[in-house]
Amino acid sequence: MKIPPVEHLPELNCLLIRLDGPLTPAGFIDVYNGVLKHEKFRKDMHLIWNASSASLQGITMKDVKRVFDCVKKSEAIRGRSCSAWVFSRGQNYESACLFNAAFGSNIKIRYEIFDSIHEASEWIRNVKLYGFQHHTII
Repeated sequence: MKIPPVEHLPELNCLLIRLDGPLTPAGFIDVYNGVLKHEKFRKDMHLIWNASSASLQGITMKDVKRVFDCVKKSEAIRGRSCSAWVFSRGQNYESACLFNAAFGSNIKIRYEIFDSIHEASEWIRNVKLYGFQHHTII
């Protein structure tokens, strides 16, 4: 899968990645590894995954475990950072919440799900200001 456009948000120490169309485990893993090699990516950098135009249809729990296992292997590269996922309300949002509940506690990277980029950005801004203690750990 081709790496989608990545926007650097230096004020948040963050990269914003837009995902479109159906998400597959192999496709996401390719994109994720590409983001980790992006010229602007640095250790301890946060990520906002804008998946509001993407689809999780057909993704199984086995698929999600495969993705979480890939993310777990990158913990040293990611450092103390978090990932904010943006999904439109509805089936994708609910599925993402279920996946988070099933696998989120097994990795150190903090992860949260939102329904707008504004909310995701505010969460990351608060993590930067106040630290991680008040947020969900994944």
